Amino acid sequence: MKLVFVCFEFESNKLRKQPWRYVAELTRGLGGDVEPVVVTDTEADVDGVAVRTVDTLGSVTGPSTTLVEAVRREAPDVVATVLGPSSLFRPNTLSAAVDAPTVGVMTSPLYRLRDVAKVGTRELLGHSSYLLGHLVGALTPDAVARRHLDQYDRLVTLTRSTGDALAETGTTTPIDVVRAGLDPFDRELPPESAVEEVRAELAPDGDPIVLYFTSPLTLRGTDTLVKAFAKVVASTDATLVVLARQDGGGLSEEEQYLTELASDLGVRDSFVLLPKNLTPEGVKAHLRASDVVALPYKIVISGIPISILETMAVGRPVVTTRTDGLPELVGDRSQIVEPNDVDSLAATLEARLADADEVGRRNRERISDHPTWDEARDDFVSILEAVV
Repeated sequence: MKLVFVCFEFESNKLRKQPWRYVAELTRGLGGDVEPVVVTDTEADVDGVAVRTVDTLGSVTGPSTTLVEAVRREAPDVVATVLGPSSLFRPNTLSAAVDAPTVGVMTSPLYRLRDVAKVGTRELLGHSSYLLGHLVGALTPDAVARRHLDQYDRLVTLTRSTGDALAETGTTTPIDVVRAGLDPFDRELPPESAVEEVRAELAPDGDPIVLYFTSPLTLRGTDTLVKAFAKVVASTDATLVVLARQDGGGLSEEEQYLTELASDLGVRDSFVLLPKNLTPEGVKAHLRASDVVALPYKIVISGIPISILETMAVGRPVVTTRTDGLPELVGDRSQIVEPNDVDSLAATLEARLADADEVGRRNRERISDHPTWDEARDDFVSILEAVV
């Protein structure tokens, strides 16, 4: 079975982020009866994946002529294509343009306008480029979205909540959930010596560590976290560590803003910013060395955050927000707060610092039932075989 998977900006330096990690994992491990090819709009050389590049994937009306021609040249038995909220506004689809069954893979959440508005005026003005697609999706009438979705043979989402949001449009296309998986590596605990080394570096006095990791973008709630942490340290000695992933030179303005915010709130001495990319082993050691991991998203921009799964896998509490499918991912209300709620986040951080080992143990047990990438791949192949 020949599979063509269409994905924007599919390149090797993005494969640790969503949705590219998801597409890479679903295609790289395929073998046997499935021959995958990824068609993208960037020059890419990705290990384990055959990649074809076109100038552009499409426009506001639908797929480009060059994309349609590239897909037809591959003569696929089935086509999968990444969808985002703004896709639903387009009148034309790849499904209608190629003579093969097509699966639409919605890798982003689908929000209502009130959900996008909750991020606040500062984010709407300062990070409009990140939010534009979600605004377009939120403003797209259900009838328009339904007309787009009905053209696919099957739809796939990463969370049940996104599947429910698609179903609310009234589409008649069957919807399946294929969750992002975990590797065996993700479930392995790091060497205790590496954990102790991190703790000695970040909290030499033995104070509890609250850790945030990945991009420091405030849309991910990093400013809310600093404000909540200031309330926590008013009564509890602790250290806040922001392990800020560097993307294309880093988000220096965001990092400076968070540092100045910590100074303004009087917690600069308890605030550690680490602007660097670590190896997967290094990230894992930092996760295990922390007492609580805080990922208080104001909005999930794209795909399910694998960072939450990684935290749970090493047996640490993860305080996150009631946004898209995060509550169903965590499965524990004691680790969920409302987005942008400083007081609730502060109170929950204090509570989880007090029972960190017990909550972390439960997280590690809960994640033992989470699908592996092999299982996710098998589920995806079953869907492909069904539509073929």
